[in-house]
Amino acid sequence: YVKALAHRVYMTEVNINRQEIRMTLYPKARLDMEGLPRLIADYQGTLKVRTGEIPGFFYQERSAKNRDSIKMMEKAEEILGRMGELALTGEENRTVEV
Repeated sequence: YVKALAHRVYMTEVNINRQEIRMTLYPKARLDMEGLPRLIADYQGTLKVRTGEIPGFFYQERSAKNRDSIKMMEKAEEILGRMGELALTGEENRTVEV
């Protein structure tokens, strides 16, 4: 399920462990970048944008030490679902390349 969500929001790779999620974004992703600052702010500093040669997102759990990666899988599904709201269809023209 995570793989399908990731594909829908132009993520080429999602790595999940007990404390963090690393997501690599397709460089020409069709996302509504105007909504991105609000999404980042909603995660209160735990979700960060990674720019540069390989753009993406990084989420790090600060509050708890997880014993396994199940909680982080659920968090990845949540984040990717929220990013799905930013995915543009072919008819929308507000695309910004990162």
